[in-house]
Amino acid sequence: MYHSSPFLWVDSNWDGKVALYSCKTGELNILHYNDPLPVSLKILEHEIFTITPIKTLASGFSFAPFGLIDMFNAGGAIEKSQI
Repeated sequence: MYHSSPFLWVDSNWDGKVALYSCKTGELNILHYNDPLPVSLKILEHEIFTITPIKTLASGFSFAPFGLIDMFNAGGAIEKSQI
């Protein structure tokens, strides 16, 4: 089902939480999709973030498909996610 969000396809009962993975530091953050995330880079520095919606499966158990996190296009490895 289409949801009016930055994500093209999400579950109709999605609560707006996303998982954000930093390739450089390996840090994982959980945010609401419209929360700001301050990022500062020095000259010639770079960072790649993989962002994916979080699906709550049961109380205290959630799933976020990241794909191949060591690749530049991590999400490109996922063709379909069905739970």
